Amino acid sequence: MKPGTVLSAGLSSQRSSWCSLRRNAGQDFSFDGYNASGVLIGMERLKLSIALDDRFEEGELQRIAEALGGAFDLKNRTYMLKASEESPPTAVFSFGEITGENIPYLLGVIRSDYWKKARKEISRILARRRDGEAPLVSFECSIGGVKANMRCRTSDQRSLEAAFEHLYSALDSLWTLAHNKNLPRSPSQIYLGYNEASKKYRIDRAVVLGTDFGEYEFDEKGGKWSKIASRQSDQRA
Repeated sequence: MKPGTVLSAGLSSQRSSWCSLRRNAGQDFSFDGYNASGVLIGMERLKLSIALDDRFEEGELQRIAEALGGAFDLKNRTYMLKASEESPPTAVFSFGEITGENIPYLLGVIRSDYWKKARKEISRILARRRDGEAPLVSFECSIGGVKANMRCRTSDQRSLEAAFEHLYSALDSLWTLAHNKNLPRSPSQIYLGYNEASKKYRIDRAVVLGTDFGEYEFDEKGGKWSKIASRQSDQRA
């Protein structure tokens, strides 16, 4: 695959302020420094892990890895997992820890022509129904000490491709919440679901783990979190 556009080395890790990152991440940059095999030279690629359950085929995993290998480090990071009878066919893309140093690169890739071409190939592979069930595609990362899970379940290829496209806005929103210190306390997990009608990821809920276990919902208009009363709390009351 011939790369398209991505962030250039001009966005160094020294530009650490959120305003600078946000302003520069949305610009168009050209892929330069790729060798004949389509491998990035001169910049450290972000590590990406890809896992498919065994209702997919190993050849499909390989094709997905080939589609993304020019922009991400996938060495020893592709897996075939045993399928769970209770879960739909599942594909997971894990970006690991998102920081001020690597988010410009990640957002730049997602806004690039390279990603546009890759997402078409990947959605063509993943959208097919398996055992009569629509697949679940999950994007995972950790931001500000909080884990995030962005999910889309569909067998419609165009909708799945759009979920890859609009991953940019989901990560952008999560980073803004982290920068504003407007995330549930750590350790916690935030779940976002992709809405096909609005073409947006929306926060479903957050789960705070540990001794202060509880579920929280997010008010998009007010920008505030509120705890959801649990059954146990209701019974004690």
